[in-house]
Amino acid sequence: MPKYTKKPHVNIKVRAQVAGERLEKIRLTHAGRLTPEMVVKDAKPKKSPLHCAFEWDDSKAAAGYRIVQARDLIRAIIVVTDEAPDATPVRAFVHIEDDERHYTSVQHVMSDKQLRTQVVNRALKELTDWQKRYEELKELAVVFAAIKKVKRRKGKAA
Repeated sequence: MPKYTKKPHVNIKVRAQVAGERLEKIRLTHAGRLTPEMVVKDAKPKKSPLHCAFEWDDSKAAAGYRIVQARDLIRAIIVVTDEAPDATPVRAFVHIEDDERHYTSVQHVMSDKQLRTQVVNRALKELTDWQKRYEELKELAVVFAAIKKVKRRKGKAA
């Protein structure tokens, strides 16, 4: 039996081992396919081991969904900083963590050394995680080498 755990900094209301086993069971009973809709359907009965992972009060769930929509909206907004026709748009807001988690303008982050370092460090971590996920793909060796070069250069600057 596989050992399941959760990603760091992710909060779930069910033990990872229980969730992993149940998700695998759902997948196997659906010809190897697993969708969020299947998971919600399986979790709906109160006796389901996944039931506690979801908010079943529709008024609370609706408010939570609006928070998800707001995050999606914030992440969807981009800004064009140059009027040139070939100007590359950049996202307008970036997620940061200081006293609390929130978004602020990319312009503000780029002008604040501490915030910029935080965002660069998170980006490098995400690149490292992505690299681990796809490390067996030799076609991406050039990308992996570039990631390694940036991390090495950043290490010298620190």
